[in-house]
Amino acid sequence: MKIIIRESKIEMLMTDYLNSWVESKNILNYRDFILIQEKAGFDEDEWRDWMEYDFTDGRLWINNDFKRFLSDLFAKSVLDIIPFVTEWFENKFNVKVEYTE
Repeated sequence: MKIIIRESKIEMLMTDYLNSWVESKNILNYRDFILIQEKAGFDEDEWRDWMEYDFTDGRLWINNDFKRFLSDLFAKSVLDIIPFVTEWFENKFNVKVEYTE
């Protein structure tokens, strides 16, 4: 059975997923950066960074494992995932991303 899903519906699902995903993360909003992370294990000092935005140069860093995960989940290339996540991040945190790593 073949199912056709419009691009706009996929983007809506991706947005909903990211909004839900970020709710379970630790968001640190410092003067110079925003950091999205979660505990990496049982050690309270161990954290895994998923995204980091630097206010000084407008750089958004996205964890490579996360980019690949989204690529697999939504059947899109990593090159398609990056601008989508960038735009989502800009809207979610009301910032302007100059470039993404």
